[in-house]
This record gives sequence, C-alpha cells and structure tokens, in this order.
Amino acid sequence: DGLVVDNSDWDNQLYRFVNDQQKCFRISAIPYYAWSNRERSEMQVWIRTDA
Repeated sequence: DGLVVDNSDWDNQLYRFVNDQQKCFRISAIPYYAWSNRERSEMQVWIRTDA
C-alpha cells in the first residue's frame, strides 16, 4: 500500500494551508533489483500522479 496527500480541496489556488491528511491506496511495484547490491535499507520512490 502507499500514501498520498489529499489535495481534493486545493481548487488550483497559488497559496493554501498544508493538508496533513493522507489517503491510502493500493500500488503494485517492481523492486529495483537488489538495490545496487547494498546492505538492507529503505528506498524512496517518486511516482507521477498523472501516470
């Protein structure tokens, strides 16, 4: 599962208050093979919202 910030109340304004609420969603991902043979650690992945 993944988390995404809920921007449904944005209304395309230039400035707005930060929304801390997140929505959970299901994601299927193929892992980066062996994470460059490094020791076990975390990896962040950025996914375009229009993908």
